[in-house]
This record gives sequence, C-alpha cells and structure tokens, in this order.
Amino acid sequence: MPVILIVDDNEQLREMTAEILQSIGYKVLTTGSGREALEEWESNHERIDIVMTDVNLGGDMDGPVLACRLRETRPALPIVFTSGDGIGELACGINFHYLQKPYSLSLLLKTLYLACAANEVRSESDA
Repeated sequence: MPVILIVDDNEQLREMTAEILQSIGYKVLTTGSGREALEEWESNHERIDIVMTDVNLGGDMDGPVLACRLRETRPALPIVFTSGDGIGELACGINFHYLQKPYSLSLLLKTLYLACAANEVRSESDA
C-alpha cells in the first residue's frame, strides 16, 4: 500500500483520517503545518507516495505553496487537496485531485485510488 502524508491543521480530522486509512492497510504520516510537512518530506521523501493536504493550513504556508515546494523535488508527486471552503485559484499549474470537506470514506478511498493510479504509484510489494 502507498505511504500517504496527511497535512491538516485540524488535529482531530487529521488523526481520524490517519486511523481510518491505517485500519485498511495504508501507511500514514501526519503533520499539522506546511513547515512540519517539509521537515517530514526531507526525512522521508523516498517513502512518501502521495500527499493529502488542506488548502488553508494557516500559519507558515498554505497547501498549494507546500505542493509546489514538494514538486520541486518530485514533479509527478500525487497531490490531493482538501478544503471546506473550496479551492480558489491554485498556483504553479498544479495537477491535483480534490476532496470537498466533509467527505465520505468511499469518496476518500476513490480519490486516493485515482491519484495513485494516475501517477502509477508503487505498492509496497514494488518497493
């Protein structure tokens, strides 16, 4: 199963999503800010297969800026944006998938599947 980095400043939502994904076999890393996500990326970029980030992270950087920074080192990195407010205009010509909050488990899984399939993300057995 792919390794997913979840970036969301809402701790309750972040942890609940991580628990659900872990319970069905995904490996999950979590952070609460763009800065923390960059630190996690520096330590684990070879393991991370997909990034799921809130658009409006608040604080140091928002989701689109984070995505652009991550794609500087891996241009084809699958990105799933989440937001309760819509996505507005995204910078960098980012290709992405989008989940409107609140989202259902089935829509979450479908979106992750499509994001991984579109970028031919490896499974753990391929690593």
